[in-house]
Amino acid sequence: MVAYIGQYNCPKTALATEELSWDGLVMIDIPLWLWLQALVQGVTEFLPVSSTGHLGLGWVLLEAWGFEVPSEGEQQLIDIALHVGTLFAVVAYFFGDLYRIAAGGLALFTRQQGRQDPRTHLFVRLIVASVPAFVLGLFIAEFREGVKNDLSLIAATTLAFGLLLWIADRFFCCLLYTSPSPRD
Repeated sequence: MVAYIGQYNCPKTALATEELSWDGLVMIDIPLWLWLQALVQGVTEFLPVSSTGHLGLGWVLLEAWGFEVPSEGEQQLIDIALHVGTLFAVVAYFFGDLYRIAAGGLALFTRQQGRQDPRTHLFVRLIVASVPAFVLGLFIAEFREGVKNDLSLIAATTLAFGLLLWIADRFFCCLLYTSPSPRD
């Protein structure tokens, strides 16, 4: 089943055919599954769940529902494009904050009084907090390749992290403290 929700006019490319040409523009049909995956990415990116896991779940469900989905390599390329689009949106939205944090990091290395700057403290905390995620990412990179769209793994990790978030919210909510924001 191939379902299309709209068409996109663009200059002639390798993706289009001559038969669809109209006044120098080429009509490219955008499949419904692409719209659905973009919606999944947009909704789950800012929730405390894995948008990558949900994209993998989306591919499995779309195929089960009878959609003609791309090959696994093409799926990975589409996932990357969706994540890059999200990255651009996040950077555009938080540009001012990111600029202030980067200025704090630069102040750390260029001037002595920068060490008392709240932006510098936030920069250092972000770097320190990123190290464990980077190390863990390197550790599980090899393991993840063989189980990319495994429904049981997606379900188990979603439930496990949901439970961790509930425990943190239920039992550790009173340990919150105020930290300097990048706008200070």
